Amino acid sequence: MSRDNYGVDPERPTQNPAVRSADAEGHVDPIVELTDDSMHPAGAAALLRTTAAIRERSAALLARARRGESAWFTIGNDRTIEDAARAVAEVTLERYPWNTIPYHSRWRHFEAGGVDRLAELNTLLGDVATSRERARAHIDLGW
Repeated sequence: MSRDNYGVDPERPTQNPAVRSADAEGHVDPIVELTDDSMHPAGAAALLRTTAAIRERSAALLARARRGESAWFTIGNDRTIEDAARAVAEVTLERYPWNTIPYHSRWRHFEAGGVDRLAELNTLLGDVATSRERARAHIDLGW
């Protein structure tokens, strides 16, 4: 990390304690860096990504939906989950009557339509990618 990462402008001092405490090379004490600072865009974004903030916002959105005030979400009654489970079971039995359901994961999405996209990715990575870089690319895309 460096002061440049924060776009510090000497004409516009920041309230971000991490930036203010950075040494000449831009090194910051991690404790200071993770201090909530909603006065700075990066700090506000970091604060919104915390588990507590996500839970708080999720609870507020759920409450709005339950009151019927959401334009995007509808909360069903107690039978809704039973109806959904029944519909999934019916479709599953229709598509897989022999009771052998193919393994499903994000990795299977790379094989959609009979195209082996993982093989294509490996070809694109070629011999220049180390095994570590190749694994990282696979993880970033698949998990």
